[in-house]
Amino acid sequence: MDKVIRVLIADDHLTERQGIAKVLNSAEDILVVGQVGQIELVLDEVRQRQPDVVLMDLKWEDDERAGITATTELKQRYPAMRVIAISVYDHLIPEALKAGADAALLKGFSGEELLQAIRGGHRPLQGDDY
Repeated sequence: MDKVIRVLIADDHLTERQGIAKVLNSAEDILVVGQVGQIELVLDEVRQRQPDVVLMDLKWEDDERAGITATTELKQRYPAMRVIAISVYDHLIPEALKAGADAALLKGFSGEELLQAIRGGHRPLQGDDY
C-alpha cells in the first residue's frame, strides 16, 4: 500500500466533521488524525498532529474570513501541507484559493469527490469556475 494520508478535519459543525470522518475512515489509505471545532485551535492541532492534508471549513460561526485567514497562516508555516477548502458559500472559494488553498470543494460533495481531492486526483476549483 502507498503512504497513508494523514488528514485533519477543521469544521465548526460536529455533524459535518462526523460525516466527513465516516467517509474517510472507510478508505484504507487515509487516516483521520484529528478533528477540530474551534478555529483558534487549528494551528495547535496541526502542529501536534502533523497532518498531510487539512480539510478547512471557510465560514466559522459568524466569521466568513476565519477559514481563509487560517489557510493563509497554515500555508505560510507549512507550505508542503495541503489545504482543501470546504464551504457551502461559493463566493468564498476564489478567496480561499488566493489564500493558498490547494483545492476547494463545495459542501454537498460526494464521498468519492472528497477522496479524490485528498488523494490529489482532481482538478481544483478555480475562481473562473464561478
